[in-house]
Amino acid sequence: MNKEQTSGHKRNVINGLLTVTNIVSLSSNLIRIVLCCDKKLAVDPNWIGPHLKLLFPAENSQDIIFPQTNEENKIIWQDGVRERVRTYSIRDYNENDNSLSVDFVVHQHGVATSWAQQAKIGDCIGLVAMGSKNRFDETVKFVLLGDIAAMPAICYTLEHLPAKQHVTAIIEVRDEQDKVTLNLPESATLSWLVTPKDQPSQLISTLTQLKLDTADSQLVFWGGMESSLAQSLRHYIKAQFTALSGDCVRLISYWREGYAEGQFKHHD
Repeated sequence: MNKEQTSGHKRNVINGLLTVTNIVSLSSNLIRIVLCCDKKLAVDPNWIGPHLKLLFPAENSQDIIFPQTNEENKIIWQDGVRERVRTYSIRDYNENDNSLSVDFVVHQHGVATSWAQQAKIGDCIGLVAMGSKNRFDETVKFVLLGDIAAMPAICYTLEHLPAKQHVTAIIEVRDEQDKVTLNLPESATLSWLVTPKDQPSQLISTLTQLKLDTADSQLVFWGGMESSLAQSLRHYIKAQFTALSGDCVRLISYWREGYAEGQFKHHD
């Protein structure tokens, strides 16, 4: 397997204004917000789980102050700007009206979730950048793993699979109402787990039950979840699937209990 085909960070700096055009309450745990951008967007169809760098206004303000860029179009962060940026996945992209759909998980606290729960049609946030670190490759077998925070990225990916891309996916949500129906190709399978927030995750035990070939060197594990769970999964996969190199285990810490983004590492 040529790892260069499936990995490699690609990020496009946008610094565009996103305006809320629709708000949908998907469940008690998820809010979908549709945002139209004032700059033309280009989402690579080969991206897996493409992400957005969203810039939220300061509390009690509507002003969006974008970071500066240098001559190479690299971001230069001013004081106070980076602290207002949060990373979210694209749930849907509509090329016709240049809009993005973003699903926000409802929490008690947080810059992004607080904004999403109070958002109104016409409200604005910034889009600093968008991109992906992974690309489809029909010569490998992807195993996608995630909790409710990674659900948008995994669902988007499953809905945009190349015809012969082999994928096994497990998504763990908090409630039956969080689950969605997806049209999957024959090369993909999806298992849903429903685990209340105060209960331990079932991801590792379910992965064990799949009985994947631990000697298969064509597997690539990708996903996102709470930091401590991501660490446990990494250790389990590396111990069981000894034929894989470290580059084939790409689990991201989407969030960490009790910490804001920027206060913990997304990768080990």
